[in-house]
Amino acid sequence: MKNFIKAKGYLKSVRVSLLSVYCLFALVSLCIYFNGLHNDFLHDDRFFIVQNLYLRSPAFLPQLLKMDIFHFSPSPSGYYRPIQMLSYGLDYFFWGLNPFGYHLTNVIIHSLNSFLVFLLVYLLFRSRLLGLLSGVLFCIHPIHIGVVTVIGGRSNILEMMFVFLALVSLVRYYIDKRNWEYLLSLLLFMLAVLSREGALLLPFFAVLCAAVLKVDKKRLALTILPFVVICVLYLLFRGHFMPNDKLKFHDILSWQRLSVFFYLVQSYVSQLILPFGLAARILPLKAALNMFLTPLSFAFILGAALSVVFKNKPAAFGFIFYLLGLLPLLNLVDNIYFFGKILSEPYVYMASVGFFIIAAAMLTRFYARLPKIAAPVTVLIILFYASLTVANNMNYRDEATFYKYLLNVDKNNTIAHLNLGNVYLTKKMFGQAEKEARIVLEIEPDAWD
Repeated sequence: MKNFIKAKGYLKSVRVSLLSVYCLFALVSLCIYFNGLHNDFLHDDRFFIVQNLYLRSPAFLPQLLKMDIFHFSPSPSGYYRPIQMLSYGLDYFFWGLNPFGYHLTNVIIHSLNSFLVFLLVYLLFRSRLLGLLSGVLFCIHPIHIGVVTVIGGRSNILEMMFVFLALVSLVRYYIDKRNWEYLLSLLLFMLAVLSREGALLLPFFAVLCAAVLKVDKKRLALTILPFVVICVLYLLFRGHFMPNDKLKFHDILSWQRLSVFFYLVQSYVSQLILPFGLAARILPLKAALNMFLTPLSFAFILGAALSVVFKNKPAAFGFIFYLLGLLPLLNLVDNIYFFGKILSEPYVYMASVGFFIIAAAMLTRFYARLPKIAAPVTVLIILFYASLTVANNMNYRDEATFYKYLLNVDKNNTIAHLNLGNVYLTKKMFGQAEKEARIVLEIEPDAWD
């Protein structure tokens, strides 16, 4: 009986400590994104929210569950994201068309995702320092602004929230062998794929987590099979009954796509080391910067790959997680070249966790060898990324500011020129609107329509 009371007290203290850790992530998230809470609706938000008549009444709930999220745009896209639409419906119920509430929801979910990074890493490797560093770096990094500050990035953060909740539940099931945790992970997985189709990668992440925990192969196969069945059922359901243009997998493993994929693996590492858009503002010598970043990113990837060979578990896990998380790029290569780097940053949101686990593993080894130097270096890194995030939030405060910022980074981005021209048109600034249209035609002569 005494042992039971002690165990119960220990579990209660663990819950309290986890709550305090989440409060830390919530506080950090609010601090670095506070100046972005009053930003306006941006980019695709007008189709998702402002012009979305189905958000206006609960009577339209069935429509939200089956609509293409670009239903109210001139050209539907085949994106099916019912959880994202439901979350906007909930925001509209409380906030109407006040963007503040929508931004606040994004920041809260991002803080939860950062906490879940900490929790998953801690459960797998039993290192509070490794988990905390991974979660904090993920929380503050400026590459996530395009997901957290832009309301339209909601699908990415919802996808990651449900994927990581499912993984945490599954890992706890492997450790504690409680059946309700396994059933909960299956339910959370279904919510994840209804948030964004990239969640179909969860069975791969689950196998990776099981490998770290050394789960018996037979038990692993039995637990993974239901996840695979859900994937198949979702694909059949989506392919026959719902918008499905983004589920075309033809030619996905062509040499051209694979070569571009490995280029993007390196390119995103460069952006994670020093975000490209911010580098353009801080260091005008972009060519010299790229000459420095490219070999550095290759060295980082090589070091991470060698960690698999030499069985450095956290770094090897992070490297494989990063590669797995970027697999959807095989089907998004055309989007990335069309959108440009800034608008393609959301694609690395969940995959970046792997990068931050590797970085945290490097820092923990640094702590073990040179603790007096490691602490101030870590603080400087955190302050550097956090300050970049705070500063860059203001580039997203309204559409005109955002498109000008985007063009400062990528001057030939036709989407930015076209949308900036439309902003000028709504303000009856016809001369500036015509100028942007002419630039688009100079870049793409066939874009006259």
